[in-house]
Amino acid sequence: MASTDTDTDDDGSSLLHFGTTVGVAFVVAVVGTAPAALRVAKGIPSAGLFSVWAVLGAAALVPSVFLVAIFRGARRGGRSFLDGRAKTHGIRLFTLGALALPVVVTFGAVLRAKTHHHALAGVTFAVGITVALLAIFAFATRVSLLVEARGERAARWGFSVAFALFLLAIVWVGLKASGAGGPAMGAFLDTLALLLAAGFGSRRSFADLRPVAVVGPPLAAAMLALGVTTGRELAEPMAQVRGEVALYAPVVDRFAGR
Repeated sequence: MASTDTDTDDDGSSLLHFGTTVGVAFVVAVVGTAPAALRVAKGIPSAGLFSVWAVLGAAALVPSVFLVAIFRGARRGGRSFLDGRAKTHGIRLFTLGALALPVVVTFGAVLRAKTHHHALAGVTFAVGITVALLAIFAFATRVSLLVEARGERAARWGFSVAFALFLLAIVWVGLKASGAGGPAMGAFLDTLALLLAAGFGSRRSFADLRPVAVVGPPLAAAMLALGVTTGRELAEPMAQVRGEVALYAPVVDRFAGR
């Protein structure tokens, strides 16, 4: 009898977690596609913001489910092996990287544009970067110690923020180096919005919210059905702005039957 009760509890917990995952993913898809929807609606005003948002939200729904599930697992894994000191070192390291990468790239670009004497530019770059890195390291160390002093919860948040800023710095440097703009920048912003929404939605406090598990899946199914139907109706207008939604274009094309 005890075994049967345990199995029933496990099944109920699994259903609750699945329901909250889908429910949170629905919110993530709606929030995460807001920048793309606003951008595309300006390009095809005749379609209307609501219709465009429905299509893009439906296109982002399944990826959002996977992102929420992955982020939840990553949070659980991170809590299992990161003690207080490891978080402090991580905050210092990622803060250093997040600040150092843009400084190095920007300083190098300025010197390259303003200085035509290569030897002088090299010496100036070496001295300037050394001073800047020392200052950034001191700042990052100070920040990590201040966060550590605020307690475990602050350390978790500090680690997450520092890591996110480090990833943003890497992406920014990549875009800067490639001279990317237009559709590439739009894809970057859409990816960033979706990741930030999924990261926030993967918080442990949302995992056991029964109302989300009950209401979320029907809303997600309704949005998917509406998005597919609307995507067929807006096949031609959406094709004209395909480059503006490069991240979601393959799924939107499927909705349109292309």
